[in-house]
Amino acid sequence: QNSENISVAATFSHDFNGVNLVMGGGGTWSLDRENNGTAPTNPGNATADEKAEYNAYANVSFSGFTIGGAWSLIENVSSTDSGVDSMVFGVGGTYNWDAWTVGVGWTLGQYDIAGPGAGDDDYNIISGTASYALGPGIQIDGVIEYDDYNSATPNNSYQGFGFGIGTLINF
Repeated sequence: QNSENISVAATFSHDFNGVNLVMGGGGTWSLDRENNGTAPTNPGNATADEKAEYNAYANVSFSGFTIGGAWSLIENVSSTDSGVDSMVFGVGGTYNWDAWTVGVGWTLGQYDIAGPGAGDDDYNIISGTASYALGPGIQIDGVIEYDDYNSATPNNSYQGFGFGIGTLINF
């Protein structure tokens, strides 16, 4: 259990004559992580160090294009072992013309696994998206993606394809 948390965040947004920039970030620090009574995977660690989370993002929009990225780091994810972290970052872009918006994106997650010599898991996602505005406040969306999970644990890796169709209705 984490208690006595402090969080700070900031965002900057400005339009530079048709080029829009949005960027920001934040952090959260737990000042008191209470022992949950579970034994650590690494002997000698009575309880994990305090948890900390950081994130940052930015995107630039111009002439129908939007390009952006985001990053997140969580330190001491495990409640029993210090140094077990997770990091996720992604980049992507979209292009909008008339009623259409299309995009591509890539996300990579890297996750430490607790225990001596346990290694890391990596999770890649590559996706393509499309959206069509049927009318004011109504659009149809679609996505196709490829997933690739590489696990340090034997027989836990996988690859797959996914797709989806959805709607957005604003009123």
